[in-house]
Amino acid sequence: MELLRRIKDLQDFASRAPQAWRDVQALIEEKKARPYDEAVALLVKLRDLAVFQDWLAEFEARLSSLQAQYAGRPAFQERLRKAGLL
Repeated sequence: MELLRRIKDLQDFASRAPQAWRDVQALIEEKKARPYDEAVALLVKLRDLAVFQDWLAEFEARLSSLQAQYAGRPAFQERLRKAGLL
């Protein structure tokens, strides 16, 4: 039952993925701890969706771009590492 709920959650989230990417960018721009946490949580969900929909390479490319763009934000980078995204 848990797996079915997870699949449903990912299917529902799929339509919001483009907005989620924009939200991630906006949250990072706030340069604060809580928004960084929210951005990383969205990125984890986007990664899970990418695995589910078999577009992990595209996700990794976008994540790499974000990582490079915000390389000067060590608190954000550390959150990415702790979440297992790097």
